[in-house]
Amino acid sequence: MKKYHYIALIFVGIFWFYIASIFDGAICSINSKDLHIKGDTWLPHMLCSVFTSLIIGLLFYKPICNWTKWKWFLLPILTLASSTIIFAILLNISWKIEHLFKPYYEDIELADIIGTPLVFLFYSLTQFFIIFYPLALLTQYLVRYAFKKSVN
Repeated sequence: MKKYHYIALIFVGIFWFYIASIFDGAICSINSKDLHIKGDTWLPHMLCSVFTSLIIGLLFYKPICNWTKWKWFLLPILTLASSTIIFAILLNISWKIEHLFKPYYEDIELADIIGTPLVFLFYSLTQFFIIFYPLALLTQYLVRYAFKKSVN
């Protein structure tokens, strides 16, 4: 991948961080902890989003560039499911590290580390699907455009 691909994926990660921060209240109520996407810990959470974007961009590089017809419309579901799980795992790691440096933050338990990705996945593919699917399709189109433009 070229450096333009990485730049495009970094912008996508920042975009999805802001999408996640819009649903911050829903994430807090799902997790039942006083942990927020935005706030004083916004930077580690944005890095989690950017890392997620880079991982998904590397994993789905060929499908994003090559899939057409019905596979093109299946791809947002695959990337949304994968990215939701990866983001939730990285978010839990971020929360755990925050607790180590700032003990007044609530600690993350093993059940949270396993449960949060599953809950995030469930809600992103059910309750928020009507919002996330078109955004994922738009993101996929823009990333494909960026990947193809950087090749030429």
